[in-house]
Amino acid sequence: MMKTVYAPFFIAWSLSLMSCNQGGDKTKSSDESQGKYCLNTDFKNKIALETLSLQPVKEQISLTGSINYNEDDVVKYRSMLDGTAEQVTFDLGQFVKKGQVLAIVKSTSVNDMSNERQGLVNQIALTKQKVLSTQSMFDDGLASARDVEEIKVELANLNATLQRLESNMQLYNATADKGVFQIKAPKDGYIVEKNINTGANINNEEQLFALSNLKQVWVMINIYANNLQYVKNGAEVTVKTLAYPDEVFSGKIQQISNVFDQEERVLKARVLLDNADLRLKPGMSADVIINKATLMDEKLVAIPNHAIIFNNNQKYAVVYNGDCDLLVMPIKPVAENNEYTFVREGYKEGDQIITRNELIVFEELMK
Repeated sequence: MMKTVYAPFFIAWSLSLMSCNQGGDKTKSSDESQGKYCLNTDFKNKIALETLSLQPVKEQISLTGSINYNEDDVVKYRSMLDGTAEQVTFDLGQFVKKGQVLAIVKSTSVNDMSNERQGLVNQIALTKQKVLSTQSMFDDGLASARDVEEIKVELANLNATLQRLESNMQLYNATADKGVFQIKAPKDGYIVEKNINTGANINNEEQLFALSNLKQVWVMINIYANNLQYVKNGAEVTVKTLAYPDEVFSGKIQQISNVFDQEERVLKARVLLDNADLRLKPGMSADVIINKATLMDEKLVAIPNHAIIFNNNQKYAVVYNGDCDLLVMPIKPVAENNEYTFVREGYKEGDQIITRNELIVFEELMK
């Protein structure tokens, strides 16, 4: 971003710079201002330097977007049973562990399974008695081997049915004596969507919550028709957010939709970003910068835009050759983009320019 100089703002700072030469006339000539002032030790700690380099001259476009969770890493949970939520123990954005109880739901389906289980238990107990009595009758010659075998098959079928029912109840995390089932986290992750609250009726058609570990996130970019020609799969992009204005996140376009969003009238493109420190939050807005093309074969000196000073319709930067060798240099742009201004003359590769508190130094040198 360009900076406009307002002289009164910097008067109080002038004491931070120590003059190397207190006598003589002070002019605003860049050549004559070199060496006139020195940076003292305290103030030098308040500046930053950047070394200029040769870079390909690229044109860029800036698009808007938003941070979304990674759909390839999300688990969207639906209940397998209907019921009423008696207790909900998680919040949106909360980190949960696999197996952690998130909700307890009262369900008539659990009551039905509980009653069915109790009926099977009673049947099995009676059938076991029949097996014993039939076996005794067989020993006494009052029953056939076939009778014994049939009652044993009946008992085996009842046990298999009970085992399947108990496996289902375990799958549902159902508690037979209370008529409830538990909803547990299927994996470690953060709750990125929540659609369940205490007292709510739930069914197996509604999504109750979604989990993602957020170690990687998607940036969904809005592409208008006039920019579509410049956006290609695999293109490198840089992403900036309001939350971290001085930091750039890098990625590549993974996929471009083939269908325009009917509401926003844009195509959506997707960028995958690493997010190990979890600073990028779903819902954040983002500015996405895409390189369109290289404008020329040669490389030119690239001056970072955040170091450029705009004064009296002229752009400048402060070149640092030493604490007492400071020079205000005009900038004659050949090309510009969102990050750099490219020049062919005046500056050379390896020059150091001041990129923090450069306005203060500029004011002192231009007195």
